[in-house]
Amino acid sequence: MNQLNKLKIYQAKTAIFLPWSQPFIYRLLDKLKPHIDQIVLTRFHENGDIFPMPIIELCNKKTFFDPIAAQKKAQQLQAKHQGKLIHAHFGYTAINMMFLKIFLRVPMIVTFGGKDLSVFAQRPEAHSPFIQLFDLCEKFVAVSDSLKQQAIDLGCPEDKIVTIRRGVPTDQFPYKQRSTSTDKPCNILMVSRLTKKKGHLFALKALNKLTHLDWQLHLVGEGEEYAPIIRFAKKNGFASRLHFHGVLPIEKVYEQMQKADILLHPSITGKDGDQEGIPNALVEAMSTGLPIVGTHHGGIPEVVIHNQTGFLVQENDQKHLIYALQTLIENPTQRLALGKAASNYVAQHLSLDDQVSKYLDLYQSLIEQYPPHTRNCAGTNLSPELPMQLATIHRSALTSGDFSIAEVLESALLAPAKSDVKHPLWFRLYWRIKKIIPFRVKFAIKRMLFRFFVPFVRKDVFREQSIPFWHEICANNLDGVSAPDTSSSLDPVHHQ
Repeated sequence: MNQLNKLKIYQAKTAIFLPWSQPFIYRLLDKLKPHIDQIVLTRFHENGDIFPMPIIELCNKKTFFDPIAAQKKAQQLQAKHQGKLIHAHFGYTAINMMFLKIFLRVPMIVTFGGKDLSVFAQRPEAHSPFIQLFDLCEKFVAVSDSLKQQAIDLGCPEDKIVTIRRGVPTDQFPYKQRSTSTDKPCNILMVSRLTKKKGHLFALKALNKLTHLDWQLHLVGEGEEYAPIIRFAKKNGFASRLHFHGVLPIEKVYEQMQKADILLHPSITGKDGDQEGIPNALVEAMSTGLPIVGTHHGGIPEVVIHNQTGFLVQENDQKHLIYALQTLIENPTQRLALGKAASNYVAQHLSLDDQVSKYLDLYQSLIEQYPPHTRNCAGTNLSPELPMQLATIHRSALTSGDFSIAEVLESALLAPAKSDVKHPLWFRLYWRIKKIIPFRVKFAIKRMLFRFFVPFVRKDVFREQSIPFWHEICANNLDGVSAPDTSSSLDPVHHQ
């Protein structure tokens, strides 16, 4: 541990550090602060007031697929920071970090979270880069056993991957004794983005059969399912029982959990195969003493024990979801017993301190096993086509609708050969404006961009020396290869 006090580690999270929906990343990094120095690598930085980190390094998009740009960025990073290891949060971040990892010559850990394996890695254009990633990186972490198996099925060597579940700061989500009184409505809480995967309409269809019981449904979060949820509730006459709270800070989420009697999280697999790892709100609610009603989906059965800490039903099993909800709505004493068991389970198996300890041990072992700045490409199967493959991934993400508004604005309006990451004033103002725009408006803008703007997104550009430079790297395993001088020639090569 003392040795780690002197180390600097690159914490990578692209494209944005950090969305409001990913506080679990900040909790880990915040807990690591006393032990290691951390440099955050990201494309865009927002919510710095909520998730403060001392050092933020912005990376131009070209460092993700242009080897010359990546090598220059690596030289800058090492001159300033001398980081000893990269920790990439999510598989798509790891894909973006491949070139930086190669040129920094340091080991890299990749943490898989859910959609990165169940959707992103399944795309045809991502297959070869993921195979190369599994070969290139030293260690992988899955947040659930189900995700670990998905990674192995995709080609990750079993001896390279471990499971480290996300921990809960139990001091922020302490246990609360709830009343067994039947004189008030049963408050059912759902905390998640309003997306199809989270199963909101599945839940509403079950609750529609229980309108003879006294319950209220509270929803925390925003998303594209807001309008369908409202329409369904109005059509079936129970809209007055729904309470939307939008996006809330952590302390306000805890307040909602204190007032709640049941945490409902009936996740379903998306049409594109999208699955959860282990939903963070579910474990946080367990810590406060809420019983869970969930589904046999992703990593949920790994933390919710049926009939002990809550009830589990099969995805889209309306009959058993109705039964589970009715049982808990009508039996406050049973809710109390299940909730107490859930809180004890989190304290024993899912503490944040335990997660931090496991990552510190992992960092230490990798740095000892792979001395920094000595790693090369020897023994890895890097493809000469990797730059083109990574550029294809970036463009396909935009054209498939899997993008942020900022990424579209950047790709469509900013000069593609521009290496400066400090955007014009109008672009920076976007980040301030987006905080006050309701999600429903932002989602409408995103759909408009997808329909009318994305077809005009500029094509990715390489310097003409980039591809020969990468071919030389593949042939020499990085040994004795230096980037060509590009100061006199910036002729681009367009990638279709």
